[in-house]
Amino acid sequence: MASIIQPKTFAHVVYRTYRFQEMLDWYVKVFGGKIQYQNPVIAFVTYDEEHHRVALLNLAIVKGESQARTPRGQPGMDHVAYGYRSLRELLDKYLELKAIGVLPYWCIHHGITVSLYYADPDGNQMEFQTDSYTSNEDANAFMYGPRLRREPDRRGIRSRRNARAPAPRRERGVAAAAHAASARLRDPRLDAELSRSRRRRAALHNQREETSIMTIDRRSFSLALGTLGASTLWSTTSQAQPAGTPVRIGGTLALTGPLSSVGLVHKLTGEIYVDELNKRGGLLGRPVEWIVKDDQSKPDLTRTLYEQLVNSDKVDLLIGPYGTSAILSAMGVAQRYNKILVHHTFGVPPLAKYPQQFYGWAVGPEPDKSTPGIVLDALAAAGKTPKTVAIVTSKFPSVHYISLGAREVARQRGVREVLFLEWDFGNRDFGPVASRIKDADPDLIWGGALGLEANQIWTRSRRSTMRRAAASGSRRRRGRC
Repeated sequence: MASIIQPKTFAHVVYRTYRFQEMLDWYVKVFGGKIQYQNPVIAFVTYDEEHHRVALLNLAIVKGESQARTPRGQPGMDHVAYGYRSLRELLDKYLELKAIGVLPYWCIHHGITVSLYYADPDGNQMEFQTDSYTSNEDANAFMYGPRLRREPDRRGIRSRRNARAPAPRRERGVAAAAHAASARLRDPRLDAELSRSRRRRAALHNQREETSIMTIDRRSFSLALGTLGASTLWSTTSQAQPAGTPVRIGGTLALTGPLSSVGLVHKLTGEIYVDELNKRGGLLGRPVEWIVKDDQSKPDLTRTLYEQLVNSDKVDLLIGPYGTSAILSAMGVAQRYNKILVHHTFGVPPLAKYPQQFYGWAVGPEPDKSTPGIVLDALAAAGKTPKTVAIVTSKFPSVHYISLGAREVARQRGVREVLFLEWDFGNRDFGPVASRIKDADPDLIWGGALGLEANQIWTRSRRSTMRRAAASGSRRRRGRC
């Protein structure tokens, strides 16, 4: 029997967690580790010369509350990784496993590694990888450097002369070997995945001048938008009909799922706006085409759809979806491809670390302070300062974050909290919520609600009041009898 190709090392383990920062602090403290890279979605920790030994995946963003009980949404181990000595050995291992009917479900060039992902009969996932760098020093430099973070070119619009950054020598060799080996393997799935990896990598370092609107910095974008606003966007005078190749703007909205009641409103409003915009001359004298996809209220699907918008639809500009979790997913794609992302309804601004994201919501950079402050200031100006407050909120990230801020602002202003109540995202039964509010009898109800949730709470509250009044009248009549 031929010898089986065995891995050289046990490389790392990835955990899924809802306690992202707590887990990160624990692994740093217990292992004496250091954080190699961190963003709101994922963090890498090492305790030796390896580029990472532990990775943590933030389920609160990747999956969201509505999917917390699915197997992939449970906290626990996501996958383990085994290292092979070279790309040739990794691909020989692929051939060895293919011969016995075992195939990877995902093949990807991570930049720092080339990886094949497998699952055992129980669904436990494992990564077979080989490093793209010959030394740990080079690998760690990649983890700390701008190529992982996809930092923008801070000089503004990049020219063709400096658009392509040279790849490390070892990495170029790995990519070339992968191309040659995939042809030898003659497996269309692996070949297709490696081809897509090459196209994605080429896109990162070969931004074309025609789509340079996607790579300008935020200050330049703001100035350009201001100029457009003065000349085309908000002009009420008649404009020449737009002509030429359309400016393609792509994004997703929650047209189905728990957020659809809001997503459909956004879609209708966006369509009206695009129609009016094109009547006034479009953008840069060109018509605007809005490509919108249904993300089904799922952040993980949102990520896939934004990959499609960049790689398949070839849009000129990305606009964000609805909701904090979905926007973070879109932001990760924009950061990977060095694209600017204009977004709205992002309720947790501290999570937005990407410099080329443009925040367009009216609540400002501190909605947890400004929004409750505006409400309480307005009530005070009307002579209706509340003495008590009930704070009821969805666990959806944005409204939950702002509602927690409302608790603190109310406390600072001496408003007594008589009820704090949370519900899972996607909840449809608001009878118990309405009942608790009725029992608390607050002067002010703060509702961290999405879409029609506030209407449902109000409707159930009124029904509860009517039933109680009817029951009270019935008891009085029986007493008189």
